[in-house]
Amino acid sequence: MRICSFLPAATHTLYRLEFAEHVVGATFECPGGKPKVVRSRLEERALDAGGIDAAVASAQKEGHSPYYIDVQSRTDASSSHHQLYV
Repeated sequence: MRICSFLPAATHTLYRLEFAEHVVGATFECPGGKPKVVRSRLEERALDAGGIDAAVASAQKEGHSPYYIDVQSRTDASSSHHQLYV
Protein backbone atom coordinates (compact mmCIF):
# COMPACT_ATOMS: atom_id res chain seq x y z
CA MET A 1 0.00 0.00 0.00
CA ARG A 2 1.17 3.54 -0.80
CA ILE A 3 -0.21 6.49 1.17
CA CYS A 4 -0.10 10.24 0.43
CA SER A 5 -1.06 12.20 3.52
CA PHE A 6 -2.59 15.62 2.94
CA LEU A 7 -2.98 16.39 6.65
CA PRO A 8 -0.16 16.53 9.24
CA ALA A 9 -2.35 14.96 11.96
CA ALA A 10 -3.06 12.02 9.64
CA THR A 11 0.66 11.62 8.96
CA HIS A 12 1.42 11.52 12.68
CA THR A 13 -1.33 8.95 13.20
CA LEU A 14 0.04 6.78 10.40
CA TYR A 15 3.51 6.92 11.96
CA ARG A 16 2.14 6.01 15.40
CA LEU A 17 0.27 3.08 13.84
CA GLU A 18 3.61 1.98 12.31
CA PHE A 19 2.59 2.66 8.71
CA ALA A 20 5.55 4.98 8.05
CA GLU A 21 6.97 2.61 5.44
CA HIS A 22 3.77 3.01 3.40
CA VAL A 23 3.75 6.84 3.45
CA VAL A 24 5.15 8.00 0.10
CA GLY A 25 4.13 11.66 0.27
CA ALA A 26 3.12 14.22 2.88
CA THR A 27 2.65 17.95 3.46
CA PHE A 28 5.40 20.53 3.80
CA GLU A 29 4.66 20.59 7.56
CA CYS A 30 5.17 16.85 8.11
CA PRO A 31 8.40 15.43 9.52
CA GLY A 32 9.95 12.24 8.29
CA GLY A 33 11.73 13.09 5.06
CA LYS A 34 8.91 11.95 2.77
CA PRO A 35 8.39 13.78 -0.54
CA LYS A 36 6.40 16.96 0.03
CA VAL A 37 3.19 16.64 -1.98
CA VAL A 38 1.18 19.46 -0.37
CA ARG A 39 3.09 22.75 -0.44
CA SER A 40 2.45 26.32 0.73
CA ARG A 41 3.04 29.43 -1.31
CA LEU A 42 4.31 30.98 1.93
CA GLU A 43 7.04 28.39 2.63
CA GLU A 44 9.99 30.41 1.39
CA ARG A 45 8.84 33.68 2.91
CA ALA A 46 9.98 34.86 6.34
CA LEU A 47 6.72 36.29 7.68
CA ASP A 48 5.54 37.14 11.16
CA ALA A 49 1.98 36.30 12.25
CA GLY A 50 0.63 39.56 10.81
CA GLY A 51 2.37 38.94 7.50
CA ILE A 52 0.92 35.44 7.29
CA ASP A 53 -2.57 36.77 8.04
CA ALA A 54 -2.20 39.43 5.35
CA ALA A 55 -0.87 36.94 2.76
CA VAL A 56 -3.68 34.44 3.45
CA ALA A 57 -6.32 37.19 3.32
CA SER A 58 -4.90 38.46 0.03
CA ALA A 59 -4.91 34.97 -1.48
CA GLN A 60 -8.51 34.43 -0.39
CA LYS A 61 -9.56 37.79 -1.80
CA GLU A 62 -8.00 36.83 -5.15
CA GLY A 63 -9.70 33.42 -5.04
CA HIS A 64 -6.48 31.45 -4.49
CA SER A 65 -5.43 29.05 -1.77
CA PRO A 66 -2.10 29.53 -0.01
CA TYR A 67 -1.68 25.75 -0.45
CA TYR A 68 -1.20 23.69 -3.59
CA ILE A 69 -0.51 20.13 -4.61
CA ASP A 70 2.93 19.64 -6.12
CA VAL A 71 1.79 17.68 -9.16
CA GLN A 72 5.23 16.29 -9.99
CA SER A 73 5.80 15.02 -6.45
CA ARG A 74 2.29 13.52 -6.38
CA THR A 75 2.90 11.82 -9.73
CA ASP A 76 6.23 10.42 -8.51
CA ALA A 77 4.62 9.19 -5.28
CA SER A 78 1.63 7.58 -7.00
CA SER A 79 3.35 5.25 -9.42
CA SER A 80 1.32 2.33 -8.07
CA HIS A 81 -2.37 1.63 -8.57
CA HIS A 82 -2.76 0.90 -4.83
CA GLN A 83 -2.87 4.49 -3.63
CA LEU A 84 -4.58 5.95 -0.58
CA TYR A 85 -4.97 9.68 0.05
CA VAL A 86 -5.63 10.82 3.64
